[in-house]
Amino acid sequence: MEIAKKGYKEYSDGNFEAALKFYDLVNVNDSNYEAILTEKVVCNISLERFEEAIELSEEGIELNGEFKTSFYLNKGTALSRMDKQMEAIELYLEALKLYPRYYKMLHQIAVNYESMEKYEQALAYYGKTLELNPFYTNTHVSLGSLCLSEGKYAQALMSFIMAILLEPGSDRANSILVVMSSMVSSKMEVVDPQGIKLSPQGDDYSDIDLVIKNYAALEKGYKVKSKIDIPLIRQIQVLFEMLEYDQSDGGFWMDTYVPLYKNIFNSGRFEAFSYYLLKSSNADQHKKIIAKYDSDVTRFIEWAGAQIRIENLKKPVPFDGEMQLKIRWYFRGSSKNGLEALGNKEGEALRGCWEIYHKSGALKTKGCYNKRGNREGEWAWYHGNGNLNEMVNYKDAKLHGAYKTYYEDGSPALVGTYANGELDGGYVVYSKSGKTFKELNYKDGKLEGPAKHFHPTGELRYTYSNVNGEIDGELKEFFENGELKSVTPKENGLRVGTYREYYR
Repeated sequence: MEIAKKGYKEYSDGNFEAALKFYDLVNVNDSNYEAILTEKVVCNISLERFEEAIELSEEGIELNGEFKTSFYLNKGTALSRMDKQMEAIELYLEALKLYPRYYKMLHQIAVNYESMEKYEQALAYYGKTLELNPFYTNTHVSLGSLCLSEGKYAQALMSFIMAILLEPGSDRANSILVVMSSMVSSKMEVVDPQGIKLSPQGDDYSDIDLVIKNYAALEKGYKVKSKIDIPLIRQIQVLFEMLEYDQSDGGFWMDTYVPLYKNIFNSGRFEAFSYYLLKSSNADQHKKIIAKYDSDVTRFIEWAGAQIRIENLKKPVPFDGEMQLKIRWYFRGSSKNGLEALGNKEGEALRGCWEIYHKSGALKTKGCYNKRGNREGEWAWYHGNGNLNEMVNYKDAKLHGAYKTYYEDGSPALVGTYANGELDGGYVVYSKSGKTFKELNYKDGKLEGPAKHFHPTGELRYTYSNVNGEIDGELKEFFENGELKSVTPKENGLRVGTYREYYR
């Protein structure tokens, strides 16, 4: 443990070479080995030893543990850094079969397509990312940068503004403010635009781009709805003024950003918005003004958070092979912690089909609720590695039908049947080695009929019969070689008659 701590100290300080010397001493059987392996991968990527990073990532993937998604992401990063973008994309697509809701992999696919100048595919995957997590800041930043490179200022501003709304006060937010300010307050040369079609349909903001690029809002006669009168706020104000939501437009920017921004402007909240936006500014003169309107900013945060959630409730998400309206639920209530579930509620009652996820993005639970809010039909639970954990059937909240559980490696652990909430029929328990451990029978929730137990090696150990939940008749025990060991007469679960024991 001391070795690991020393390694982590060097790792935290950015001394990756020194960290690796300690980490290489950690035994593969150490309980922290997998976590340390993730840090070894990062060290090698930082040192541009990409082949080593890939090899270690593959070892981590084979461990099939809780950090498996990190190994996939880091292997993909190493491949990308080696200019093997298509290999990275194929890797992420493979991983998404196990972790279909892990939006960071969708984002990375988009990033790799963009680096290959395959913009149509990149934009499609940026869109898929925001379908799963509309609050993922990295994607909004990437979209803003792509728009800026094409000279599409209105769309760039919309994406960048959302990034700041989601991550106020961060160093990155301040950097975005600097870029936005330069973009709208002076001639910014757009180097070699590619003529990218940013949206398959709609999203024509050419008239707004023209106004922004001609600096009309910087004229003295233009009235600003904020005490912070700077070019950026003026240009954003004219953007919000000119935006008009058109439901039939079908454009990505129209559906993703315009409703919120138009609502901010029309509801008279632009001034509070401007102060919230500039909370990310490092300029002292801005901080002094913002401090005077702290209560306004707080109220805006509460309102904007609710509006963003409301707008996202209107956005469909891929579910069961089609786009459906589902509420997105996040771990500990924050999108930064990852998607926890997709499913709808009416009041406190759960409705319709739900999916619940592990933090890795792997499916954890899937099933449906009926109109009364009770579980109905087939429900499934999954281990973190993607293998089935439990498969059950419900009839109006009661277990009814086949019931199966599985070990983490996918092998069966238990097979049984329920009827109206009670065990009914055959019931077989398996050991981790795959051997049958018990064979029982139930009727109306009670043991009934012949029963067998087996040694760990698979040979018969006990035989007996149950009547109304109690052993009735001879309980026979056998040695592992199959020879009889003892016979115990029973009646209603109690021992009666003569007990007989045999030598080997």
